[in-house]
Amino acid sequence: MERPVLIGLVHPLRAWVEALEALLARHPGVELVIAHTDPRWVLSAVSRGDVDVVLLGVAAENGAREVRAMREARPDVTVVVITDCDDTSFIVDVVRGGARGYLTPGCSLQELIRTIHGVSSGGTSLPPMQMTKLVEGLLRSERTQQQQSDRLAPLSAREREVLECLALGMRRQDIADRLFLSKHTVRTHINHVLHKLEVHSTLAAVSIARKPLGSISDDTVAATPR
Repeated sequence: MERPVLIGLVHPLRAWVEALEALLARHPGVELVIAHTDPRWVLSAVSRGDVDVVLLGVAAENGAREVRAMREARPDVTVVVITDCDDTSFIVDVVRGGARGYLTPGCSLQELIRTIHGVSSGGTSLPPMQMTKLVEGLLRSERTQQQQSDRLAPLSAREREVLECLALGMRRQDIADRLFLSKHTVRTHINHVLHKLEVHSTLAAVSIARKPLGSISDDTVAATPR
């Protein structure tokens, strides 16, 4: 006889946790190892390897972060988000964060069990509408990245290096020291970058470069070298 799928359950509503706990207790194919309203309790069980699948109730503002936390605690754990948020960017973020399944709070027990067994076997379970939004979101992101990459195409390798340094918030003298250039040469490269990108400030150039460079964070965009 196969062992049951070991479940960790997180949801901010205690009543919801208790109701699902009672339902899962009557199903022989799964075993609820831990259930709590606080993700930290389940994270401990995940890090110990006590859980195969995490049912994770999330809100739009923290969903991807909580999914990543579970996956960082144990990369081989499988996460299914339970949420009523169906925004395209949210779905893309939680899937990129490592979620393998998506359920709404109103799903049936049969749907829940089917999803648990599906993802625990290595599959992915998203309803058709959410799958459509995921594909659309990924395609949109790819198009945006391609457009950004096309805008950077005229830059030379050295100009890209200078632009990346700008994006990291470095001043001209710092860039010169890092790239073994004179401050005058750095200024010339920056002028070429602005001209080729058809912008009038380093801030605008950095904004164009943010996504393709990947190493740039929101905190560094506002930095303008002097």
